[in-house]
Amino acid sequence: MAWIASAAEVMDGNGIRIDEIEKVSLEVRSAVSHYNRIVPMICELVSERRKSHRQSREYDSLALPGPPLKRDVMDRRGEPMSQEDTDELNKRLEWSGATARYRVDGSRYLVEKQA
Repeated sequence: MAWIASAAEVMDGNGIRIDEIEKVSLEVRSAVSHYNRIVPMICELVSERRKSHRQSREYDSLALPGPPLKRDVMDRRGEPMSQEDTDELNKRLEWSGATARYRVDGSRYLVEKQA
């Protein structure tokens, strides 16, 4: 009981939460061969995960230069489209063999398939 109490105190002192312990527990169990390495291994793995998570959040928050990327014409259902967008959509529909085509105002019309 004394060992468990001191282990809990060390982990609490490092601010290690129970969910973090759960995430590394399988790796700890497979890597540790002696009970006195459990707490240090947990602290080490949690520290590595926190560092990795922090770096990925920092990377995600970097702003990319330039204008925002335009969504593909096939992913823009219900959004206004320019003549250029409509032409691209109609070319794709023709290529796929579809009989539907679209006007700039969003209305749809059918064309006959050519033999």
